[in-house]
Amino acid sequence: MITPTRTTRLSLILATALALVALYDHASAQTSPQTCLAQQLNASGRTCKAIARCYARAMQSGEALDPACLSAAGRRLGTIMTEVETLALGTCLTEQMAPTVAAAIGDGLDPMANALTMAGGHCASKKMGHLGKECAGYFRCYAVGAAGSSSVDPACLAVHQGKLVKTFDKAERKGNCVVTGDRATLEAMVASLADEVFVILRGTGTTTTTTTTATSSTSTLP
Repeated sequence: MITPTRTTRLSLILATALALVALYDHASAQTSPQTCLAQQLNASGRTCKAIARCYARAMQSGEALDPACLSAAGRRLGTIMTEVETLALGTCLTEQMAPTVAAAIGDGLDPMANALTMAGGHCASKKMGHLGKECAGYFRCYAVGAAGSSSVDPACLAVHQGKLVKTFDKAERKGNCVVTGDRATLEAMVASLADEVFVILRGTGTTTTTTTTATSSTSTLP
C-alpha cells in the first residue's frame, strides 16, 4: 500500500480549495432577474442614443441616413445583451431579444426624425441628439426601478424632461428651426418607446409609468 506523502496531501487540499473557490465564483456570478433586466435596459438606452445620433448626423449633413450606422448600433446591442445573458446563467426574464429591441427603437425614433424633418439642418440635428440623450436617461430610470423591483420613478423621468425643455428652448431661440413647439409631442413619443421596450424585456407583467409633460403647440414654417 502506498502512503500519500505530505506534499501529495497538500496538493489534494489545494486542489479541493481551488475547486470550492471556482464553485463559489460560479454561483456568485449568477445574476438575479432584476439585475439582468436593469442591464438590458441600460444597454437599450445606449442603443437609443446611438441610433438617434445616426439620424442627427444625417440631418446635420443633409445626406441620407447611413444604414451602416444603424447596423453598428444593433450589433453592439446584440453583443452586450449576449454578454449579460451569458453571465446571468439563465435567470433573465427574456433572452435573445436584441433584434426585437433594436427594431423597436428604430421604429420609435423614425417618426420623431420625420416630425423634425430629415432636411431640418442644424436645429433638427440638435433636437434629435437631445432626444437620444433623453431616451437613454429614461431607460436608466427604468433600469433603476427594475433593479429594485419597483415601478419607474416619475421624479427620475422629470429630471430628463427638464433637461429637454432647456435644450429645445435653446435650439429654437437660435432660429432656423423648421418645426417649433414640438417638444411635448416628441417627449411623449420617447416615453412611449421606453415603456414599449421595458414590456418587451420584462416579458410578462405590466408597469405603470407617470410622466409629466408640458402642453405646447406645434407650428411648421413654410
